[in-house]
Amino acid sequence: MLVEAGDQLYDGFGELTDGTEELADGMKTYNEDGIQELGKLAGSDLKEVLTRMKALREADGQYDNYAGIADGSTGSVRFIIETEEIALP
Repeated sequence: MLVEAGDQLYDGFGELTDGTEELADGMKTYNEDGIQELGKLAGSDLKEVLTRMKALREADGQYDNYAGIADGSTGSVRFIIETEEIALP
């Protein structure tokens, strides 16, 4: 019985080792293909983009009509922003 438990422990440790290696490989791929690529796309302009997006969101909340609205009425405005295509380098 003790020998069988030892064998199970050994097999379980092997599975744990394999899983750990697979996780490490996946994390490396995630870093290289995900995080690093996002960093390349954003570059040093990321802070500027985030600042502009925040300003747009704040300005968006201040508009409730285009050309005036009757007293006691409520309104809403939606902005559509067109940009150039964003392509991978």
